[in-house]
Amino acid sequence: MSADANIHEIRATRETAGLFDYSARGKVVVTGVDRVSFLQGMLTSDVAALADWRAQRSAIVTAMGKMLANLLL
Repeated sequence: MSADANIHEIRATRETAGLFDYSARGKVVVTGVDRVSFLQGMLTSDVAALADWRAQRSAIVTAMGKMLANLLL
């Protein structure tokens, strides 16, 4: 995609509406009775406070706080 086409897409998204296809990105499914407490310890967001079928930005960090990856939870 050319830079000009990219600029036009960004402008159209800001001025009207847009759809971003994230289906090619990786996905992780966490299951089990302790999934919330496990994720609570691994991510920067308050997993326990997140309502069903809602999303929020978060990050995976090391014990020292170094960011490893950002994600949509």
